[in-house]
Amino acid sequence: MAKLMNNTETTVKISIDQIVLADNIRKNYQNIEELAESIKTKGQLQAVLVRPLGNDTDGLPSFELIAGYRRFHAIKLLRDQGEDFSMIEAKIKSGDREILQLVENIQRNDLDQEELRAGIKKMLGRGMPQVEIGRELNKSKQWVSDVCAGIEVLETAEAAGINTTGITPKAASQLRAIPAEQQPAAVAETKDQGGTVKAATGVMRKYKRTVQQKKQNSKEAKPLTIHKENFPALFQTLEQYKKKIISEEIIPIFENYIQKCNDQLTEAATNYMGVSLKAKIEATEELKLSIFKLIENKSNG
Repeated sequence: MAKLMNNTETTVKISIDQIVLADNIRKNYQNIEELAESIKTKGQLQAVLVRPLGNDTDGLPSFELIAGYRRFHAIKLLRDQGEDFSMIEAKIKSGDREILQLVENIQRNDLDQEELRAGIKKMLGRGMPQVEIGRELNKSKQWVSDVCAGIEVLETAEAAGINTTGITPKAASQLRAIPAEQQPAAVAETKDQGGTVKAATGVMRKYKRTVQQKKQNSKEAKPLTIHKENFPALFQTLEQYKKKIISEEIIPIFENYIQKCNDQLTEAATNYMGVSLKAKIEATEELKLSIFKLIENKSNG
């Protein structure tokens, strides 16, 4: 993919009539009159950003306005009011218009969250990898990853009819680990709690606790089956005692063996993830019945 920006820039004064307006990522221009008054009193403190377009029909260079729309409109207002503001200080920088706009506004923290989201979506829609987006915006890969993940979560919620106004992509990114079918409800809950990163983090924590509890409940409900692979030491002891059981020693051996089996079962079951106390007791009783049958058969034999 061709490079979308050229970091070389020059700051000059150009005629306001040399500037061509194009669509800007930012849509809201507020307090133009106040800004115009400030510029009239203090001068233009910050240059606008333009990119070269070539020469116009009169042979003069023309430039496309990339960033600084409020400053441009304020200076134009002064000029139209008869003030001596026909020239404007501008940084000239080559590159892709939308990328230049987005970079300038993000670096100045001059976009609201909806505008930021729209800008990133445009870059993604043009096939730009996240790594390249981060490089162009001078942001970390993690920052871009969070914004992109948040956009996906918000779009999933919106497709389900959830109003996501007020929830930032950064906040929504906290919910990325939640399955897609559950994300709309999580986004709605986040919005109800203020739509902040803190609110989303709390919703995510709640989801994790719910999942963990379900896993724990599932493990506790799992029946404890007495098999050799579960309790090898127990069955090794069983085989040893089978050989020692004789009629005159049935009672003492039985009592001794039950104690040993209970001790080993408790130890083994403790290491058996998710085994509840109830399951341990049931398994112990099952084992006792087996031993009764073993002794009965041995005695009758």
